[in-house]
Amino acid sequence: MCVVNYNGAWCLPQTLSRVSELHGVGDIVVIDSGSTDGSVADAESEFPGIRFIRMDENCGPAAARNVGFSSTNHNRVLFLDNDVEPNADCGVRLSDALGLSPNAAVAMATVLYADRPDVAQFTGASAHFIGLLSVDGNKPVSSIEGEPNAPIGSIVSSAFMVDRSRWPDNILFNDMLFIYLEDHEFGLRARALGREIIVVRSAFAAHGRGTPGLSLRREGIHAAARVEHTIRNRWVILLELYQLRTLLLLSPALIAFEIVQAVGAFLRGWGGAWIAAVEWLIRNSGSVRAHRQRIQGMRRVPDRDLLSGGPLPLTPQVAKGPLGRSVRAVLEVWAAAWWRVAERWL
Repeated sequence: MCVVNYNGAWCLPQTLSRVSELHGVGDIVVIDSGSTDGSVADAESEFPGIRFIRMDENCGPAAARNVGFSSTNHNRVLFLDNDVEPNADCGVRLSDALGLSPNAAVAMATVLYADRPDVAQFTGASAHFIGLLSVDGNKPVSSIEGEPNAPIGSIVSSAFMVDRSRWPDNILFNDMLFIYLEDHEFGLRARALGREIIVVRSAFAAHGRGTPGLSLRREGIHAAARVEHTIRNRWVILLELYQLRTLLLLSPALIAFEIVQAVGAFLRGWGGAWIAAVEWLIRNSGSVRAHRQRIQGMRRVPDRDLLSGGPLPLTPQVAKGPLGRSVRAVLEVWAAAWWRVAERWL
């Protein structure tokens, strides 16, 4: 089992205490991504039975998960963020569900709010055609009790298990995606390469308030780093994972979204983040192109079986004020109308 940590002094001890109580877990590895708050030194002395791997710098959760995956030889590996506390039987339930689903390579836990454990924050996810993750959640736990495990279109990576023998790629996470949407790329790539992702309704994990300085739920605002990485990582997902036919068919909706996104970024004071995302994409265009060629050569499932429509998955903070809400409403109508036209031709 792998716990990914970055400056988690405020949450890591509690998570490791809960992890130590898990049923059916082998070795526990903490991958520390260059923390500077002393969280690892304190945890090492408090939890001598846990193995710690220190990375020299903060390379993001994607790279840390890759290090964790390569550091263990277990076939099924449970991944947790450092502010996630799983129920004692969470790992067993995820593993059992994978055992009953032979085409599933990944099983996602049902993620609860730590401060409101009767409410499920994440109960699944899907791949919106605009290139973003559509999250299913914010519902009473009582409303999903008794529901069967089910395939989902993408994944939220707070708590999930990977079956190594079924993973269809030699790359777990794309570590070009430093943070944000790296889980969506992971999930969408798994499905494009022919593997299922399932959500396990009875496997519960409680999620804290997120990383200080970045978490929208904690801070209530979009940090510049969040804006930049979300913009550029969405572009990477489109350019690497979408088929050329899909990009052409969806181009009117995608172009409209890009225009609104760019104008909105500058109006909201995020122009520097948008420019930084463009510069990053130009610098890394060769790597993006190489990733695309590799993935498209391996894919087994067409985009028409992966992508979905529905409301644009944007937070309310993105479109504030009457003008922002009006622009969003118009964009919603245009995107939905174009999706109805394009999806029949994918």
